[in-house]
Amino acid sequence: MQTVSPIRLMLVDDQAIVLWALRRLVLEQQGQMEVVSAASTCSEVLQRATQSQPHVIVLDCDVDGGAGAALIPRLVAELRANILLFTNTTNEQTIDRAVLDGVRGMVRKSDPPERLLDAVRKIHAGEIWIDRKTSGRLLSDLAQVRHGRAADSPQSRLSALTPREQAILNAMAQLPGARNKQLARHLDISEHTLRNHLSSIFGKLELRTRYDLFSFASQYLPEKAVLQFRSSRL
Repeated sequence: MQTVSPIRLMLVDDQAIVLWALRRLVLEQQGQMEVVSAASTCSEVLQRATQSQPHVIVLDCDVDGGAGAALIPRLVAELRANILLFTNTTNEQTIDRAVLDGVRGMVRKSDPPERLLDAVRKIHAGEIWIDRKTSGRLLSDLAQVRHGRAADSPQSRLSALTPREQAILNAMAQLPGARNKQLARHLDISEHTLRNHLSSIFGKLELRTRYDLFSFASQYLPEKAVLQFRSSRL
């Protein structure tokens, strides 16, 4: 029988007792999950995440007085890990910005421990774990924005993509008809990582089908993006 590798977790929180409790919770999962690193300041996060290569980063955005939220775009751009927001904040703008910046899920510190574990499993499997209130608010805001203005220019939408996302789009233009497995091999990333980025790309470019994405890439993406992607040494 094939052995399933445990989900590798990085914990980020500036409260020692919270980190201790999370470690204990993960230890009870009987090898299904493991803590491979932890950080309590923003300066520690990127270095330790790069060294430990977690599958999921459980991130308190309130670290360093709220500076943890500013780390999200860089973590999404530079790491293969999925980010789960773990927070007490009631600030809707902070939560919405985190989702738009690329977090895959959110759990409140007041939620039952089982909800955190379920969220970790789901986002590791490529799903989204966002509560209905937040997702409904974001969809409503998007509808209002679309109704109140003309569609953004292609270059404006492209500017919202990370360098990695631009490179994936460029690869799709260079390899028309390629399946996810071929694209992932070409870009030296996993299919799971590719699927996550494609979901983000579809949303940012306001596209629905693979054909739309290919057409957009063929017309508007700068050719230098692949070089930028490969130089990032993912």
